Amino acid sequence: MDQRKSNQKIKKMARVVKIIFKITFWISVVSLVILPLILAAIQFLPDESLMSSQFQRGSFDLTLDGILRYRVPENMSVDISVKPIIDAILLMATVNSVGFAILSRKMSQILATIESDSPFEKENAKRLSTIGWLLIIGSFVYQLTNAYFAMAIIDTFKIYSLDVVVGVDNAMIITGLILLILSGVFKYGSYLQEEYDSTL
Repeated sequence: MDQRKSNQKIKKMARVVKIIFKITFWISVVSLVILPLILAAIQFLPDESLMSSQFQRGSFDLTLDGILRYRVPENMSVDISVKPIIDAILLMATVNSVGFAILSRKMSQILATIESDSPFEKENAKRLSTIGWLLIIGSFVYQLTNAYFAMAIIDTFKIYSLDVVVGVDNAMIITGLILLILSGVFKYGSYLQEEYDSTL
């Protein structure tokens, strides 16, 4: 009886998390449609329409991953076009939306199998493997897009005393490797499930 209650709680939790991932998926899909359109439209805007003077001096902050923060100086006397920075932000958001869309789709599919009492479905091993490789590749892509954004800030505001160092996100790589191992576990679990079903 306790096991049945525990299973019901897990399935209920899986249902809630699946809804969250589905919402994230559709937000990512909409972003993939809208962001490139905005990026294309901005290219037709004159540089004068995106000058630093359009923003209140001293309150225009640019933050990179919570580490780098740049505030436009209040005594800035020269107008600077921030179009390259906006381009970099939109490009970074578009690339991230691709990753979120794939991740959210695969996770919602995995959670659906938990709801249907078939977590060791053969496709789940492939889904976990896809997420694992997505995180490993994303660990490089994420850092590259961050570096591109940082370079846009440096070049636009001419902050040449800063250097951009491109690395990898170790946490993403480790998580990706763990998911690849789990993919193998699920593949073996799927094999055992098929063997068990064939004996019934």
